[in-house]
Amino acid sequence: MPALDLLVAWPLTVVAASFVLYVILLYTYRLTLHPLAKFPGPRLAAMTLWCEFYHDFFRGGQYIFRIRDMHAKYGHIVRVSPDELHINDPSFLPELMPAGGRRRDKYPRMIQVFGFSQAAGATADHDLHRTRRAAMSKMFSKESVRRLEPIMRTNLDKLLVRLREFQDDGREISLLPMFGAFTNDVISEYAYGFSLNWVQAPQFNKVFFEMIDGFHDLGPLAVQFKWFMGLFARLPRWLVLKINPGFGTFIRFRMQLLSNIDRVSKSHHEGKDNKTVFDEILDSKLSEQDKKPLRLLQEAQNFSIAGTETTSWILSIMTVHLLSTPRVLAKLRTELKAALPSVSAPLSIKDIEQLPYLSAVITEGLRIALGTSQRQTRISPNEVMNFDDGKREWHIPPGTPVGMAAPLIHHNPDVFADPMQFRPERFIENPQLKRYLITFSQGSRQCLGMQLAYTELFLLLSEIWRRFGSKEDHGEDGWWELFETDRSDTDMASDRFVPYPKADSKGIRIKVRK
Repeated sequence: MPALDLLVAWPLTVVAASFVLYVILLYTYRLTLHPLAKFPGPRLAAMTLWCEFYHDFFRGGQYIFRIRDMHAKYGHIVRVSPDELHINDPSFLPELMPAGGRRRDKYPRMIQVFGFSQAAGATADHDLHRTRRAAMSKMFSKESVRRLEPIMRTNLDKLLVRLREFQDDGREISLLPMFGAFTNDVISEYAYGFSLNWVQAPQFNKVFFEMIDGFHDLGPLAVQFKWFMGLFARLPRWLVLKINPGFGTFIRFRMQLLSNIDRVSKSHHEGKDNKTVFDEILDSKLSEQDKKPLRLLQEAQNFSIAGTETTSWILSIMTVHLLSTPRVLAKLRTELKAALPSVSAPLSIKDIEQLPYLSAVITEGLRIALGTSQRQTRISPNEVMNFDDGKREWHIPPGTPVGMAAPLIHHNPDVFADPMQFRPERFIENPQLKRYLITFSQGSRQCLGMQLAYTELFLLLSEIWRRFGSKEDHGEDGWWELFETDRSDTDMASDRFVPYPKADSKGIRIKVRK
């Protein structure tokens, strides 16, 4: 029997010993011979990805704050994982995110969160990204987006009707789904040729944001394990709903998007006057493979999520800061009333964009709200990136993922004095500060929907704050009041791809007063 026990135990012992030896050799290599071994940073982060996973999964999106502490200890450039560097110096932005033809790939590990890596915005390869982006870039130019003004104003009118309903019955409004309903209706009509009419849905289709919350819960797992999202999607639906109810909603959401694409494809072949984003893609020189429904589904997911979540968050954050800073809101309303003497005779979007203080308010809102909070990581596949930290020049090997993050850049006190103060005047006093904003990223990878987001911001903010005021300064249609909401419901407490406030926040809510 002892001999038999030895025979059984021996293979297991060899396997265990081999695994331990492999880990020891791997960690030794990463600390001594790896191309990034000379870069500063904590040894544990250099050894294993499990350090990041621990802070983001078990501690709930805290690794960005750990990185901030690393920079305080080690300097402007740190090694934050075995293969990745992070830089906290705004002067490096033009090198990390250059315009023109300089190649920058995205880091595949960081863009597998939602599982649509074939969408143009999430395509890792520089050249393939340019090809996919070019197929629809004309539809997102400033001039093309301005032609959406009638559609936007129709949706704005619907939103104003809903606001009056809440004003009459005294119910509170959750701003994130309200603004999200507007932005989603706009992008849906532009992408497919018809609106999903979320603005008129009960609670503004709040279930969409519950779905997004479910996705963000899975984010650290998706980043750590590239196979996770695919496996999770293949689990029995009852098990998926038990583990993550939001993902069950996402399954229905995908089916709706596939139906939208099918509807667009049929009308496209029949011929029509109004061209949509998907018509543009179908007419493009993309390969037939890239025009298949499942690839287009990934674009649709990206449009619907990116075109809804980020802009609605920025609008919600700006609302809190405007209502919490009466001086700023009063100054904004003075400018709007002078430019728009009557709400029945609105200015065009083109004219609204020329208002200096409104522009500054929007820019400050983009800065303080961040957009996305996840590291914006780029890879230079065939050229060395150089970074001078003031003490020495670092030569970053080609193929190295290098990240920068909006929370560290936008809230850097060396760049933006009193960074947590909402002060639009800073961008009037020094317009050059705009070059440090990465809300929409920068360079050739800049967000395709940036002009659409800007147009929505200018239209909504000008129309809402021309009509409505605050407790200190009532508007013609009434005034807004924060409801059980304060700055703690806006300040970033965790990084879940986008900034999340404290865990017990009930959201950003207002009441519309008469």
